[in-house]
Amino acid sequence: EKKEEKEKEKGKEKEKRKEKEKDDEKDKDKVKAREKDRDDSRDSADKEEHQRDRVREKEQEKDHDRERRVRDSDNDRDRDRDRDRDRNRNREHDRDRDREHDRDRDRDRDHDRDRDRDRDRDHDRDRDSKEKE
Repeated sequence: EKKEEKEKEKGKEKEKRKEKEKDDEKDKDKVKAREKDRDDSRDSADKEEHQRDRVREKEQEKDHDRERRVRDSDNDRDRDRDRDRDRNRNREHDRDRDREHDRDRDRDRDHDRDRDRDRDRDHDRDRDSKEKE
């Protein structure tokens, strides 16, 4: 009887051990499942963060391109304005030079005319004087 009881007890202990092992295995599976869910969640969050970073980078790139275009446009406008200013300054300088040249030419012409007139007058006077003698 005692032997039977011991056998039954051993059988019960064995059953309990098997149950405990099954429970432990289930707990391990649960832990693994939780870890996998956590890892999947972390991976998903990392992917989302990476996607947000890419969108942010593209926006920054667009902003930089826009700023560069505006800066280039401003530089082009400034360059054109400077070129027009220089062209107008040169044109004005050329006009002033031409006016000066015309004035000098007119003065020389007037001077030559006056000289010729004085010479002719002197010549006429000399002739008149010779005729009177």
